[in-house]
Amino acid sequence: MVDSGNGTDRSIRQNLNDLQMLPNSIYLDPQLSWRDPVALTDIEFINSTKLGDKYYNMLLIGDYNQGNIYIVPLDRNRENILLDKLNKNLLDKVVDDDEEADSLIFGTGFGGISDIETGPDGYLYVLSFKEGNLYMIFK
Repeated sequence: MVDSGNGTDRSIRQNLNDLQMLPNSIYLDPQLSWRDPVALTDIEFINSTKLGDKYYNMLLIGDYNQGNIYIVPLDRNRENILLDKLNKNLLDKVVDDDEEADSLIFGTGFGGISDIETGPDGYLYVLSFKEGNLYMIFK
């Protein structure tokens, strides 16, 4: 943390000290965030090859406001987003504009996404709260 001269460093530390910490827990800064809220609702690890090998072990993120599903690559242990494989403008870890958001889109037009799940058949299912539809995504 860098002190900008206006007490920012102290403020950040104070906010972190205000967090409720469970035993053996740690705080980590977000690996990816959106400047303008899109109401992220659900995440799903693709643990099937039914959509193709290139999607295996990637992370899907659904949003309520836009009805988009975003996809981001992860390391082998699913602990870190591989920022070097994303749009180079995302190296700051913030989706700042439509171009950056578009570079992450896996699917659109789902209405307000409330849930994304991998079914027992290995395909993806997306529940749209706004539209009241259940979508099956397959290759």
